[in-house]
Amino acid sequence: MNKLIIFDLDGTLINSMPSWSGFMIRIVKEGGGEIPENFINIITPLGYAKTAEYIKNLVKGLTLEEVSAKIQEKAVYAYTNEIELK
Repeated sequence: MNKLIIFDLDGTLINSMPSWSGFMIRIVKEGGGEIPENFINIITPLGYAKTAEYIKNLVKGLTLEEVSAKIQEKAVYAYTNEIELK
């Protein structure tokens, strides 16, 4: 019989949601894009893939792969250096 463990990191041991919004905004700004007034409300329900697609449309000249790489880079940095345990 296999034993499984369910592990909930975000919201239980850490709170990374504000960080995700912050680095999505930084990616758009660093790429010279404009942040719409309701940006957070737009991206919150989209999930990772659709948010990357949305950002690609705001930042001209970046491919979807480049946007995804930037998101991953910012996430790794945030989880390593900024996001603290609760």
